[in-house]
Amino acid sequence: MLFSRRRFKQRIIFTPRSNLGRTVRYVTLLGPPSIAMVKSTLGGVGTTCAVRTLSELIRKLKEPQESCVILDPALLSSVAAEEVAKNTAQLPCHLVLYASITPRSLEASVILARKTNAQFVFSGAPDEKQALARALLPPDVETGVHLLAALHSQVELLPQPLRNSVSTLLTTGTGPLTPNALARQSTLSRRTMDRQLAQAGFASSRLLIASAHIFRVLPAITCSTVPFRQVAIMLGYSTQRSLNRQLYALFNCTSSQLRSAPILPSVAASLAAQKLTSSSNRFDHDNNRPDRNSRAVRVSSHLKSCSRNP
Repeated sequence: MLFSRRRFKQRIIFTPRSNLGRTVRYVTLLGPPSIAMVKSTLGGVGTTCAVRTLSELIRKLKEPQESCVILDPALLSSVAAEEVAKNTAQLPCHLVLYASITPRSLEASVILARKTNAQFVFSGAPDEKQALARALLPPDVETGVHLLAALHSQVELLPQPLRNSVSTLLTTGTGPLTPNALARQSTLSRRTMDRQLAQAGFASSRLLIASAHIFRVLPAITCSTVPFRQVAIMLGYSTQRSLNRQLYALFNCTSSQLRSAPILPSVAASLAAQKLTSSSNRFDHDNNRPDRNSRAVRVSSHLKSCSRNP
């Protein structure tokens, strides 16, 4: 079904073309092999700027342009790491630590892990390129805040450990990629976590995680010229079709339809909240089957009864 403006005219707010074109600058303080890997992963997205010293890095951070900073902790002393932590707190940016696990990088890594919201990507790991692609996509705080606000009443019903994990996930779009990982982060068993989410009104932990990550790339879909395949790769999807499947589950439209008729973050959050709390998407995790009270199961049961009693 094609995306219809008439059908969605009460829900969709169109963004003027003049507002499109969000561009991110990638500032790197890395060795040559790591810089080459970053450029290969970006595939021409955004602009890259390599710096060699801490003073150059701080100067770039102070320029009025949205930046994603990629550092190798092995190139920083403990004093330099403290300086980076102080400046990134004062000058909002997305910080990625791209390093191998060595004694040389350990001290700076610990300082930055404690004092910043940096994402770590470990060189030589089996999923290095996929992890780097996800990390290089800066979170869009505005979209995440709208999504958290739309789900505020459900999030508030969650117990504290899970509430903290879900709030961070919804706001930043970063964190666990699977329900099992979200359960471990919240120090819960998978079954307990799914039960607590269901009691708070969420339809599915898997849909919740996928939606948070989709909202992280929403500006790249609606407000840029980044190829959709590249957006899909940055999210960890193997194909654009996988990305479109998730978008259709939330907004009933594909990536190309969203780019041609963008929606505001508040509208997108409202639409996603309806799907995330819809009874038709509920799943009974205790018995590994759809919730017997969900709309889909009720309709299926009705059709079966009609077939038995024509």
